[in-house]
Amino acid sequence: MRVRDLFHQNTLGGGLMRATIVPVLLLAAVMTTPAIAGALRGCFARSYDKMHLAQHPDQIVTAVKLRIYPSPSDANTSWFSIWMKRRGEYKALHNEGICELSGVVTMCYVECNGGGIRVAPRSSATVLMRFGSQPSFGPNGEPIKQDEGIRMTPCGTEDVDDGSSMIVVTGGKDDHEFLLYQVDETACIGIN
Repeated sequence: MRVRDLFHQNTLGGGLMRATIVPVLLLAAVMTTPAIAGALRGCFARSYDKMHLAQHPDQIVTAVKLRIYPSPSDANTSWFSIWMKRRGEYKALHNEGICELSGVVTMCYVECNGGGIRVAPRSSATVLMRFGSQPSFGPNGEPIKQDEGIRMTPCGTEDVDDGSSMIVVTGGKDDHEFLLYQVDETACIGIN
């Protein structure tokens, strides 16, 4: 029997049992929707082709891989690994951190105030990744200044005296958000 039929019978005097079943079934349907179901997990990637980069000359990031996965010690906690390549650089950048769910947005942070990213589902096969780990608006709707960027070097790198320096990838002119596609987990092997 369909929920609609139960509701119809209930309105025609179908009884107390049916009056209880309908709200319970509706609540169960709401509780299993993807927005409520839990943390965003998986491997997401995109490599920008020459045509896209020609249309976006100010875009510095040329490729992104993002893996969000359960912590080995606590399945209720999510970790992330991110890998990026930038124009004119041979070496890829990498870092990792911890994530938390805030509504339907997954907020991921790098330790030692290393910034972070916000990841929101766009469809069943895509996510929108944006630099900055703060919400765009405050509780009263006021815009919040974003500290848009993510440190792509380990915590404490700025203290190393070997000629290396801390690398932070920022939003720049055309690197604020990235549409990433969900790909097979094997594409993210080796980035954590």
